[in-house]
Amino acid sequence: MIQNANSSGQGFDPDHSDNPFHDTLTEAGFRYSHSTPIVYSEGRINHHTYKRGSRSISAWKRRSGWSWSGSARPGSGRRHLGKTGADLARYLKNARD
Repeated sequence: MIQNANSSGQGFDPDHSDNPFHDTLTEAGFRYSHSTPIVYSEGRINHHTYKRGSRSISAWKRRSGWSWSGSARPGSGRRHLGKTGADLARYLKNARD
């Protein structure tokens, strides 16, 4: 449940650290920023966003399992998607801020 939501519904979700990518992201220097509720056909799902410099990575869980997406800069149009911790580790290894 998102707490202290702004007008867009973004805010702090105390469950953000329950996602399987949390430890990998924090060990790579990312910090939790906020969670955003997104509406899908199966209901409302919180995307948990982490940031390091201009790079951001979001993690979320749908019926099919956990996924993540990363971008180098806001509005850059370049986005990477993955479903596993191995995908994320590979992405982080090659990521340059």
